[in-house]
Amino acid sequence: VLFRSDSDYLLDNLSLFIRSEEENEACLNCPGYKNCVKQPRGFLTEIDPYLDEICYTPCKYRLAYETVINGYVRKDFYDEWMNYDLINDVKINTYRKRLISLLMGISLGKSNKGVYVHSDVESGKSVILVAFCNHMIRQHNKKVAFVNVSELLSDLKSQFNVANSNIDEVIEELQKVDILVLDDLGGETFSAWSINDVLYKIIDYRNRSGLLTCYSSSYSLEDLQKEYLKRSSKATRLISKIQAYA
Repeated sequence: VLFRSDSDYLLDNLSLFIRSEEENEACLNCPGYKNCVKQPRGFLTEIDPYLDEICYTPCKYRLAYETVINGYVRKDFYDEWMNYDLINDVKINTYRKRLISLLMGISLGKSNKGVYVHSDVESGKSVILVAFCNHMIRQHNKKVAFVNVSELLSDLKSQFNVANSNIDEVIEELQKVDILVLDDLGGETFSAWSINDVLYKIIDYRNRSGLLTCYSSSYSLEDLQKEYLKRSSKATRLISKIQAYA
C-alpha cells in the first residue's frame, strides 16, 4: 500500500483546505447559532480524509439547537424562536420581570404550579413561554408541547370521520407530556366539544398527574369563563381546574 506524505496530501487537496479555511473563518468570532452566517447554518467545514472531499459536522451550538428541537413533541411557533433564551433574549419590563421570576422559580423547583398569563395581543407573552420551554429542555431534559389551541382543535376536527383517526392519541400525548403550554387560550372557536371533550380532558388529567401546564390568553380567567359559559354549562369546572394549578 502506498501512503502519501503529509505534504503530498496537502498539495493534492490544497483547494479543499483553502475552502475549509475560508468557510470556517466566520467561526473565529462565532456569534452563536442564532446569528450564524454559514451555509449550512451551524456546521463546521471539514475534509473527509478517506474520500478527499468536503463534509460538514454540526458545531456545539448546532448540537444544542438540535437538542431543543428534539425536546418538542409539538411546536406551534416560528422556528427562529427555538433559539430564544429566557434570560438573554427577552426585553424586560415590570410585568415581564414578574412572569420571568415565576418561570425561573418553576425551573429551580420552588413551585410546581404553572402560570396563566393574559394581556393584549402581540405583547410578547408567547415568546417568553417559548423561551421558558427552551430553557426546560436544555437544562432539565424535559419533553414539551407548545400548542396553539386554535391549531390543535383544527387538527383534531380534520380527523373527524377519518378511518384510523388519531384524535385519542393526540389528546393522550398532550395529557402526558412533561410540560404543556396552551397558547392563545380563548382564541379558538368556542364549542361544547372543545371545552368538555378536549381542553377539560387534557387539563384535568394533567392536574391529577401533577404535570406542569402553562397558559397564555388575551382573556382574564374571569372573562374567559364568561365566554366559555356561552357554549358549555360545564365551563366553570374547567376554569377552576386552571385556577387550582396555575
